[in-house]
Amino acid sequence: MVPLSALTSWHTVIGPQAVNHINQFASVTLFFNLKPGYAIGPATQFVENAAKEILPPEVHGGLQGQALTFQNTVSDLAVLMLVAVFVMYVILAILYESYLHPLTVLSSLPVALVGGLLTLWLFGAEASLYAYIGMFMLMAS
Repeated sequence: MVPLSALTSWHTVIGPQAVNHINQFASVTLFFNLKPGYAIGPATQFVENAAKEILPPEVHGGLQGQALTFQNTVSDLAVLMLVAVFVMYVILAILYESYLHPLTVLSSLPVALVGGLLTLWLFGAEASLYAYIGMFMLMAS
């Protein structure tokens, strides 16, 4: 028989009780809360920029939870706006029985959206979910 101490050595260390995984990769979760008056968009951008500066290239960082939901919602809202403009064009084309007249009506959309964004900027408001809903309603009216 060969004694175990001839092949290896061991010592007691403190380690995690469990190792969490996301997509079969070992993961560490960092939580953050926002102070009142701060929006989630700039906060997630700050966390992503800090992760790019601090984490080594072989470590991958990503958002989860509400931050990921917010990021997906913002990208989906841009697609929703384009689909809404297309649907409005189709409905107006059916009503006017013309392909040209809906373009004259929809040509007022850029001016209305610039006015909405200018109002947000003037009052110091952020482009939140409510602002997107307001822009959508502005387009639909």
